[in-house]
Amino acid sequence: MQEFVPTPEEQRLYDLVSAYLQQPTLYALPASQRQLMTLILRKLLASSTYAISDTLAGLAHKLETGCCLGEADRHSSRGTG
Repeated sequence: MQEFVPTPEEQRLYDLVSAYLQQPTLYALPASQRQLMTLILRKLLASSTYAISDTLAGLAHKLETGCCLGEADRHSSRGTG
């Protein structure tokens, strides 16, 4: 069996995802699904960087959409949007 040694980029991705998952509030993950989604994300991350890339892109899109909608709502409620 060959030992796996991640590249510096893979290790950085692992560290960043781990740090994100340890934050007290995760806006991209519903609280009711946080534990399950954390397990899934860690499994994908252990599988390969390619395995998790689509999932991270989906979470990023969800956050961007939520941020943009929230910003539009704030402006329209003030009469500036």
